[in-house]
Amino acid sequence: MPHLKNSKLLGYPVDKVFAVALDLERYPEILPYVKAVKITSRNKARIATDLTLGFSFVSFVHRCVIDYRKNKSLYVQASSSVFEAFHSRCSFEAAGSGKTRIVYELDAKFKNRILEWLATALLPLHAEMTLAAFTRYLDRL
Repeated sequence: MPHLKNSKLLGYPVDKVFAVALDLERYPEILPYVKAVKITSRNKARIATDLTLGFSFVSFVHRCVIDYRKNKSLYVQASSSVFEAFHSRCSFEAAGSGKTRIVYELDAKFKNRILEWLATALLPLHAEMTLAAFTRYLDRL
């Protein structure tokens, strides 16, 4: 089961970083592997959504429930045809001088052993590319 834990310091205030992280409807603009977003329900502490993820002609729907505490944390549980289990956590901490420290943790178990092996190898690179995409988006705001 691939596991990743990482942290990154971003040069933006926590409220701005958190707002972008929670703006799921913009994910197709930010992340090239997010093809579509459909919010199925939303309240002050939870969002349920269907994310269509993929590359080229391969895609799948990733059903997510996101529990959150504004400007503090996100916890994602998801299911899809690809995963047996998927959990991620992200905490947001004000780091002074208008900066934010993000601590990101992911646990996933793929249904396919080959995907499991590939994900274990590629997950650190994928996490870096995702954070870089969000940073580029924050730079444009």
